[in-house]
Amino acid sequence: MINRTLYRDALNATQSLDAYVATQCAMADGLELELYRLYASNAREPIAAEILKHAVQAKERHASFGWLYLEERAARMDAAAKQMVAAQITGWITDVAFSGYHIPSLSTTIDAQAEDAASTLAAEAGLGAATPESERLAFKAYLQNAFNRLEQLGFAVARPEHPVLGKV
Repeated sequence: MINRTLYRDALNATQSLDAYVATQCAMADGLELELYRLYASNAREPIAAEILKHAVQAKERHASFGWLYLEERAARMDAAAKQMVAAQITGWITDVAFSGYHIPSLSTTIDAQAEDAASTLAAEAGLGAATPESERLAFKAYLQNAFNRLEQLGFAVARPEHPVLGKV
């Protein structure tokens, strides 16, 4: 986590705090929450289940903060600010999420077969993992729900297309 520059980015005066919170808290932490929930639902090994329980709790707080912040701020944003937030979210989806950062099987630039096999093996063993297919389904469902929430708040986020997922 320390090498991700999140704290430096949050304090960057040239960075919109609204766009930062929308992208990192609501979207990224929200996606991680859904993935951790998926992993926890498959954790039959007690230590893995306990670790994932705590991870889910932490991500619930982080994602909830992001969405609460957006709900509060959206009413005060003008169209240009909302467009900038939407553009940053779209950039995160296409540049980070679609690159395989959270789900290696989404990458179109690396061979993720070894990671996919390891994830499948860990999922089958009940170690708190998920198959690449179930990760992709959870990701697509999360994006669809997030897009709906964003639209209700007045953000027009482009729904990007991915070679594996199609249009989300």
